[in-house]
Amino acid sequence: MRCFYFLLKNLLRCIVFVVFPGSWIVEGKYNLEPGKTYLAIARHRSRWDIPSLGVALPTNNALFMAREGLGLMAPAEKWPWFRNKVEGRYVLFVNRDNPTPSQWKAIKKACKEKKHDVIVIFPEGTTSIDRQVHPSFIRLAKDHDLPLLPINIIPSGCYGKENGEKLRHVLCGRARHTSIRIGKSFNYEELLEKLTSELGNDAVETLDHKNLEKKLAELAMKITDQA
Repeated sequence: MRCFYFLLKNLLRCIVFVVFPGSWIVEGKYNLEPGKTYLAIARHRSRWDIPSLGVALPTNNALFMAREGLGLMAPAEKWPWFRNKVEGRYVLFVNRDNPTPSQWKAIKKACKEKKHDVIVIFPEGTTSIDRQVHPSFIRLAKDHDLPLLPINIIPSGCYGKENGEKLRHVLCGRARHTSIRIGKSFNYEELLEKLTSELGNDAVETLDHKNLEKKLAELAMKITDQA
Protein backbone atom coordinates (compact mmCIF):
# COMPACT_ATOMS: atom_id res chain seq x y z
CA MET A 1 0.00 0.00 0.00
CA ARG A 2 2.68 2.49 1.01
CA CYS A 3 4.81 1.56 -1.99
CA PHE A 4 2.02 2.54 -4.41
CA TYR A 5 1.42 5.76 -2.42
CA PHE A 6 5.15 6.53 -2.59
CA LEU A 7 5.12 6.17 -6.39
CA LEU A 8 1.93 8.20 -6.71
CA LYS A 9 3.32 10.89 -4.39
CA ASN A 10 6.48 11.27 -6.45
CA LEU A 11 4.44 11.51 -9.65
CA LEU A 12 2.35 14.24 -8.02
CA ARG A 13 5.53 15.93 -6.83
CA CYS A 14 6.72 16.29 -10.42
CA ILE A 15 3.34 17.67 -11.52
CA VAL A 16 3.01 20.08 -8.58
CA PHE A 17 6.48 21.55 -9.01
CA VAL A 18 5.86 22.08 -12.72
CA VAL A 19 2.44 23.66 -12.15
CA PHE A 20 3.68 25.82 -9.26
CA PRO A 21 7.20 26.87 -10.28
CA GLY A 22 7.55 29.60 -7.67
CA SER A 23 8.45 29.44 -3.99
CA TRP A 24 7.01 26.26 -2.46
CA ILE A 25 7.65 25.89 1.26
CA VAL A 26 6.25 23.39 3.78
CA GLU A 27 6.49 24.41 7.43
CA GLY A 28 5.67 22.48 10.61
CA LYS A 29 6.37 18.89 9.55
CA TYR A 30 7.68 18.27 13.07
CA ASN A 31 4.12 18.71 14.42
CA LEU A 32 3.29 15.17 13.29
CA GLU A 33 4.33 12.55 15.84
CA PRO A 34 5.11 9.04 14.55
CA GLY A 35 2.59 6.40 15.54
CA LYS A 36 -0.38 8.77 15.87
CA THR A 37 -3.37 9.27 13.58
CA TYR A 38 -4.46 12.85 12.96
CA LEU A 39 -7.63 14.33 11.53
CA ALA A 40 -6.21 17.14 9.40
CA ILE A 41 -8.42 20.11 8.51
CA ALA A 42 -7.77 22.78 5.87
CA ARG A 43 -9.59 25.46 3.92
CA HIS A 44 -10.59 24.22 0.47
CA ARG A 45 -9.07 26.93 -1.74
CA SER A 46 -8.36 25.13 -5.01
CA ARG A 47 -8.81 21.91 -6.97
CA TRP A 48 -5.06 21.51 -6.46
CA ASP A 49 -5.33 21.28 -2.65
CA ILE A 50 -5.32 17.46 -2.53
CA PRO A 51 -2.30 16.98 -4.85
CA SER A 52 -0.46 19.76 -2.98
CA LEU A 53 -1.10 18.27 0.47
CA GLY A 54 -0.36 14.80 -0.83
CA VAL A 55 3.14 16.02 -1.63
CA ALA A 56 3.52 18.29 1.41
CA LEU A 57 2.57 15.85 4.19
CA PRO A 58 5.59 13.94 5.56
CA THR A 59 3.97 10.52 5.23
CA ASN A 60 3.24 7.84 2.63
CA ASN A 61 0.08 6.84 4.47
CA ALA A 62 -2.54 9.60 4.19
CA LEU A 63 -6.25 9.31 3.44
CA PHE A 64 -8.11 12.17 1.70
CA MET A 65 -11.83 12.95 1.74
CA ALA A 66 -12.65 14.04 -1.83
CA ARG A 67 -15.91 15.45 -3.11
CA GLU A 68 -17.59 12.89 -5.32
CA GLY A 69 -18.00 13.80 -8.97
CA LEU A 70 -16.01 17.02 -8.96
CA GLY A 71 -12.43 18.25 -9.14
CA LEU A 72 -9.34 16.65 -10.62
CA MET A 73 -10.36 13.20 -9.34
CA ALA A 74 -13.72 13.12 -11.19
CA PRO A 75 -12.48 11.27 -14.33
CA ALA A 76 -10.52 8.83 -12.17
CA GLU A 77 -13.70 7.89 -10.26
CA LYS A 78 -15.03 6.36 -13.49
CA TRP A 79 -11.98 4.14 -14.06
CA PRO A 80 -12.77 0.93 -12.11
CA TRP A 81 -9.14 -0.22 -11.96
CA PHE A 82 -8.05 3.13 -10.49
CA ARG A 83 -10.96 3.45 -8.09
CA ASN A 84 -10.41 -0.07 -6.77
CA LYS A 85 -6.75 0.77 -6.20
CA VAL A 86 -7.18 4.06 -4.33
CA GLU A 87 -10.63 4.10 -2.71
CA GLY A 88 -10.44 3.37 1.00
CA ARG A 89 -6.64 3.31 0.86
CA TYR A 90 -5.81 6.88 -0.19
CA VAL A 91 -9.14 8.53 -1.06
CA LEU A 92 -12.74 8.33 0.11
CA PHE A 93 -15.19 9.84 -2.38
CA VAL A 94 -18.02 11.60 -0.54
CA ASN A 95 -21.25 13.23 -1.65
CA ARG A 96 -20.85 16.60 0.05
CA ASP A 97 -24.53 17.59 0.09
CA ASN A 98 -25.98 14.21 0.99
CA PRO A 99 -23.45 11.55 2.07
CA THR A 100 -24.80 8.04 1.67
CA PRO A 101 -24.93 5.67 4.67
CA SER A 102 -22.14 3.58 3.12
CA GLN A 103 -19.95 6.68 2.75
CA TRP A 104 -20.49 7.68 6.38
CA LYS A 105 -19.74 4.10 7.42
CA ALA A 106 -16.45 4.17 5.48
CA ILE A 107 -15.45 7.50 7.05
CA LYS A 108 -16.21 6.31 10.58
CA LYS A 109 -14.41 3.03 9.94
CA ALA A 110 -11.25 4.87 8.82
CA CYS A 111 -11.38 7.07 11.92
CA LYS A 112 -11.99 4.12 14.23
CA GLU A 113 -9.32 1.82 12.80
CA LYS A 114 -6.64 4.56 12.66
CA LYS A 115 -4.61 2.73 10.03
CA HIS A 116 -3.53 5.99 8.37
CA ASP A 117 -1.10 8.56 9.73
CA VAL A 118 -3.28 11.45 8.54
CA ILE A 119 -6.93 11.61 7.51
CA VAL A 120 -7.45 14.85 5.57
CA ILE A 121 -10.82 16.54 5.44
CA PHE A 122 -11.88 19.88 3.96
CA PRO A 123 -14.78 20.96 6.23
CA GLU A 124 -16.08 23.41 3.62
CA GLY A 125 -16.35 20.61 1.07
CA THR A 126 -16.12 22.96 -1.90
CA THR A 127 -13.93 25.70 -3.36
CA SER A 128 -16.91 28.00 -4.00
CA ILE A 129 -16.54 31.57 -2.71
CA ASP A 130 -19.69 31.26 -0.55
CA ARG A 131 -18.61 27.98 1.03
CA GLN A 132 -19.83 27.06 4.52
CA VAL A 133 -18.08 24.98 7.18
CA HIS A 134 -19.69 21.58 7.83
CA PRO A 135 -19.15 20.75 11.54
CA SER A 136 -19.29 16.95 11.22
CA PHE A 137 -15.50 16.70 11.64
CA ILE A 138 -15.93 17.83 15.25
CA ARG A 139 -18.06 14.75 15.94
CA LEU A 140 -15.47 12.50 14.29
CA ALA A 141 -12.67 13.97 16.39
CA LYS A 142 -14.68 13.57 19.59
CA ASP A 143 -16.12 10.10 18.99
CA HIS A 144 -12.84 8.57 17.81
CA ASP A 145 -10.42 10.53 20.01
CA LEU A 146 -8.55 11.98 17.02
CA PRO A 147 -6.34 15.05 17.45
CA LEU A 148 -7.17 17.81 14.96
CA LEU A 149 -4.24 18.95 12.82
CA PRO A 150 -4.67 22.46 11.34
CA ILE A 151 -3.12 23.01 7.89
CA ASN A 152 -3.02 26.49 6.41
CA ILE A 153 -2.54 26.72 2.65
CA ILE A 154 -1.27 30.26 2.05
CA PRO A 155 -1.78 31.18 -1.61
CA SER A 156 -0.24 33.77 -3.83
CA GLY A 157 -0.69 34.63 -7.48
CA CYS A 158 -3.91 33.15 -8.86
CA TYR A 159 -4.10 30.06 -6.63
CA GLY A 160 -7.71 29.34 -5.68
CA LYS A 161 -11.07 30.68 -6.80
CA GLU A 162 -10.79 33.58 -4.36
CA ASN A 163 -7.83 34.79 -6.44
CA GLY A 164 -9.48 34.14 -9.78
CA GLU A 165 -7.79 30.82 -10.57
CA LYS A 166 -8.41 29.57 -14.11
CA LEU A 167 -6.87 26.68 -16.02
CA ARG A 168 -4.94 29.14 -18.19
CA HIS A 169 -3.31 30.59 -15.06
CA VAL A 170 -2.12 27.14 -14.05
CA LEU A 171 -0.71 26.41 -17.49
CA CYS A 172 1.26 29.67 -17.58
CA GLY A 173 2.58 29.28 -14.02
CA ARG A 174 0.60 32.08 -12.38
CA ALA A 175 -1.36 29.89 -9.93
CA ARG A 176 1.29 29.77 -7.22
CA HIS A 177 1.13 29.35 -3.47
CA THR A 178 3.93 30.41 -1.16
CA SER A 179 3.67 27.96 1.70
CA ILE A 180 1.76 25.21 3.47
CA ARG A 181 1.87 25.51 7.25
CA ILE A 182 1.15 22.53 9.46
CA GLY A 183 0.11 23.78 12.88
CA LYS A 184 0.21 22.19 16.31
CA SER A 185 -2.53 19.61 16.86
CA PHE A 186 -5.27 19.93 19.50
CA ASN A 187 -7.96 17.56 20.74
CA TYR A 188 -11.68 18.03 21.33
CA GLU A 189 -11.29 18.81 25.04
CA GLU A 190 -8.69 21.50 24.35
CA LEU A 191 -10.91 23.05 21.68
CA LEU A 192 -13.91 23.06 24.04
CA GLU A 193 -11.78 24.63 26.77
CA LYS A 194 -10.67 27.39 24.40
CA LEU A 195 -14.26 28.06 23.33
CA THR A 196 -15.33 28.24 26.97
CA SER A 197 -12.58 30.76 27.74
CA GLU A 198 -13.73 32.93 24.82
CA LEU A 199 -17.51 32.79 25.34
CA GLY A 200 -17.76 32.00 29.03
CA ASN A 201 -19.00 28.86 30.73
CA ASP A 202 -22.62 30.01 30.99
CA ALA A 203 -22.83 30.86 27.27
CA VAL A 204 -21.40 27.48 26.25
CA GLU A 205 -23.79 25.58 28.53
CA THR A 206 -26.80 27.24 26.88
CA LEU A 207 -25.79 25.95 23.43
CA ASP A 208 -27.58 22.87 22.15
CA HIS A 209 -25.59 20.05 20.57
CA LYS A 210 -25.92 21.36 17.01
CA ASN A 211 -24.91 24.93 17.81
CA LEU A 212 -22.05 23.78 20.03
CA GLU A 213 -20.61 21.75 17.13
CA LYS A 214 -21.00 24.76 14.85
CA LYS A 215 -19.17 27.08 17.26
CA LEU A 216 -16.40 24.53 17.79
CA ALA A 217 -16.02 24.07 14.01
CA GLU A 218 -15.78 27.83 13.45
CA LEU A 219 -13.13 28.09 16.17
CA ALA A 220 -11.17 25.17 14.72
CA MET A 221 -11.09 26.84 11.30
CA LYS A 222 -10.03 30.12 12.93
CA ILE A 223 -7.09 28.27 14.51
CA THR A 224 -6.33 26.76 11.09
CA ASP A 225 -6.19 30.24 9.54
CA GLN A 226 -3.63 31.23 12.17
CA ALA A 227 -1.39 28.17 11.76
